[in-house]
Amino acid sequence: MGEEPLKIRVAHVSAYPPRQLSGITRVILSLASAISSQGIRFSLWCPRDGDNESVLDVVGIPVPRGSVRNLALAARTFIGLIRKRSGFDVIHAHQPHVQSVAALLAGRILGVPSVLTFHVRVPQAGFARLVDWAAARLGARLASEVVAVADRVRQDYAIERCSVIHNGVTPAPKSDGPSPAPASRARDSLGLHLIFAGRVTETKGIFDLLRALALASSHVEGIRLTTYGSMDSPERYEEAKRSLGIQGIVEDRGFQEEWREHLRAGQVFVLPSFYEGLPMAVLEAMAAGLCVVATPVGGISDVVIPNRTGVLVPVGDPATLSAALVSLAQNPEMASAMGREARTLVEAEYSNDKMASAYASLYYALFNRGP
Repeated sequence: MGEEPLKIRVAHVSAYPPRQLSGITRVILSLASAISSQGIRFSLWCPRDGDNESVLDVVGIPVPRGSVRNLALAARTFIGLIRKRSGFDVIHAHQPHVQSVAALLAGRILGVPSVLTFHVRVPQAGFARLVDWAAARLGARLASEVVAVADRVRQDYAIERCSVIHNGVTPAPKSDGPSPAPASRARDSLGLHLIFAGRVTETKGIFDLLRALALASSHVEGIRLTTYGSMDSPERYEEAKRSLGIQGIVEDRGFQEEWREHLRAGQVFVLPSFYEGLPMAVLEAMAAGLCVVATPVGGISDVVIPNRTGVLVPVGDPATLSAALVSLAQNPEMASAMGREARTLVEAEYSNDKMASAYASLYYALFNRGP
């Protein structure tokens, strides 16, 4: 007896290649792994980046560097979708990007239903803000359905016709102890092991975190930080560590696809971002049973509940961040208790299965309804 034929083919459109550490990419990959058994097949239309190894059918789009990159990406995505009309039944674009607008316009021309998901509202100024505003509203008008990953994101974009589907992750298997890790990163009773994952850049609050770490290290022994992610300004970052005298307690591991496997080697996940949507990295950390210290931006305050699943600190306030880290270092039982509750919350409300089920229902509704 042959396999059941595929029912729906969804063309995801993203400005991020699979090998780049991005919450959007993680959402797409998580959906692909969870929905493939439900008769839904994904392809990913994104910039070409090396081999673009992925569980998805990747359509790598060659784009030049420089100021014309986004326009070239949009134009080539539009042409590619028009030419491959028979290859997909639904178009799913991510973020109010010129590439998304081009893809949604192609969907309208071809009579293919489409989805636009808003992941985060990026603070912009001047011309960039105007482009973002125009892309959001034009994209929302072109899309068959508009989705936001958190209610705060929906409010930020102020799009009336917009539903909310929360991001979701798969909790790691429960264990009585931490996952195997080198001794330098293993848990101990002498301090606090912090984990940071994301782009190592100013807007993620990394320089605030370094300053907070320097302050905290003068009050507690054994505190240390491991970062996972690519660096935007490596020279500035290294100079910041040197000037603060914390090179010996920071380990930078760069981009690693398996970074989630190392989460349980830490005790607290820290993300003092200037802006976010509903970051997958925070959900991944909570799913691994880590307490989270973060800023109350985007949908973070929906999941980081003070004194229950973590600690919220003001944006751009290293002193308050340092005080929170010192408190957790001095009260490891409290940190562990918040980590356990964080995992419970993710399992109940922010699971990958729940996210996948919501999107699968949306895809089937669009497929049956048409454009």
